[in-house]
Formats: sequence, structure tokens, C-alpha cells
Amino acid sequence: MAEEFTRSYKTGEVIFTQGEDGHFACLLREGLVELFSGEGAARVPIAQVQPGRIFGELSLVDGGKRMATARALIPSKVFLLDEKIFRGKLDALPENDHRTFARLIEFVRDTLPHGLAKPGEKGAPDPATIAEMTALIDGAELTQNVSRGGDEFLGTLADLLIFYAKRRLPPA
Repeated sequence: MAEEFTRSYKTGEVIFTQGEDGHFACLLREGLVELFSGEGAARVPIAQVQPGRIFGELSLVDGGKRMATARALIPSKVFLLDEKIFRGKLDALPENDHRTFARLIEFVRDTLPHGLAKPGEKGAPDPATIAEMTALIDGAELTQNVSRGGDEFLGTLADLLIFYAKRRLPPA
């Protein structure tokens, strides 16, 4: 894939499979997509993706394997964005927004959702990181800057990263 485009998926059709290399991210335009890990009796549902949400983006961010399988639950239209264009979009951001994206991505990848790790354990943020992320999120103009730039994909990604980051912080 060397471009961005929209693709239609039939009910039950797999968009990507757990364990494969992730060379594109997805923005659901229409329909409903399920994310799950494992197969058969070991299958674990992770989430249902609604229109306007991004999925499959973390593999692009860190080059890791797909952590889940994505499958259309009903006929769905998905905006696909390949790795080269995704990186180009991130690199074209103003330096401050680029740093904010990078820090949010790093925090989301390295930190477990709040309450899943005890303070001091791997995956639990330390007080300085909590303060840094709270200030970053509260002061972030990232989504407005990206939205003003007219990039729906990056605006949605910014919203999603902020949502993920908030889930990793203690309740306010």
C-alpha cells in the first residue's frame, strides 16, 4: 500500500490479523468493527470500534506486530493510511505538536491503564510522569492545532491518544 484510501469490508471479513506486521492504520468511516485476540476457545474480545474511531495505529507507531485481529461485524468502510504517509503526516506537524504526539505515544505504550499496576511496578507511572502527563493533556492544544490544519486522521488520532493517556492516569 503506497497511498491512503477507503476500502469496503463485508460482514465477517478480516481487516488485519493478530501477529502480522502493521503497515497501515485504519479510521472507521461506516459500520462496526470488532477487535479480538486469540482464536476459538481462547478468543478474547477487546473492543468494538464505532465510526470515527482509529484502530491499528500502534503498530505504525512502534513497528510492532498487530496485537489483535480486526473484523467487520457489519458491512463497513475503512479509511486506510499506510506507514509512509502516516509518518509523513507526523513529521509535517509543527515541532511542538510532534513532540506532544511522541510523548503521548510513548506514555500509552509504556503505561498500563490506572489500577492495573501498583505504584513502583513496571507499567505504573511515577508521580513526576503523572504530573507531566496531566499538564500535557490539560494544556494540549494538539487536537485544535491538528483540526485547524484540516487533517481528520491526525485530529482523531490526537483525540484517541489523549483518551488512552487519561485512562492511564489516576482519577482527577
